[in-house]
Amino acid sequence: MESAVCIAMQTSPRWPIGTTGALWLAFLLIVGHYLAMFGVGGVLTIVLGIHDRREIWQAPPAAFIINIGVGVFEIGVVLRLGMCRYARLSFREAGWRGLALRDVAYGVLGFALLAIVVTCVFAAESGFKDAIAGIADTIAHYTPQQRVFFALMGLIAAIPEETIFRGIMQPTLQQKVGRWPGILLTAVIFSVYHFQFAFALPLLISHFCHGLILGLLRERTGTLWAPAIAHVLAWMILGAI
Repeated sequence: MESAVCIAMQTSPRWPIGTTGALWLAFLLIVGHYLAMFGVGGVLTIVLGIHDRREIWQAPPAAFIINIGVGVFEIGVVLRLGMCRYARLSFREAGWRGLALRDVAYGVLGFALLAIVVTCVFAAESGFKDAIAGIADTIAHYTPQQRVFFALMGLIAAIPEETIFRGIMQPTLQQKVGRWPGILLTAVIFSVYHFQFAFALPLLISHFCHGLILGLLRERTGTLWAPAIAHVLAWMILGAI
């Protein structure tokens, strides 16, 4: 009996979702996420001779190596060791469980909403007609290699971001401040987190809307599959727009 209790203590989460410790875990994982992108990704970018982000969007072989390196560090080190091993929080407990057909349907719906948000951001500057034409033209001119690259990019972005923001942070904040305030606050933090890419107000609003849509998908389905599917589809189809 005593040994069974010891095993249970060793396998139970160090910081269960809903506790203040889980919030600290989420922020620590964000730091690890940054370390993967700017540490591992930065070193590989220099070593492989990539001088500009626009070069990466063209999907040369070096860009695939950088993405894979970042993904291995994020999933294998930050999540696997940081979340699973040290914090003793499993992927299943974070929301990766029970993929169902409705998750796929909600994921596709979520992608459609994300695409509408992106279109509105461009339309604010050039009008809907030009925005739709510009987005369609950009997508139509992606090469097959770029499409594969964006699919890989989507997976590498969705797994850690959905785990951290919708898997750990959102349900914890919901328990702390309430159901809807928790979703809104997570969306705010998600948009601020994207300051790494740009400080423009339209992009900040866009990422807030994205975070809100993904958060609502998590709330509606109870798992991370729908927001992850929407997240991946956005990268696969919209790419670097």
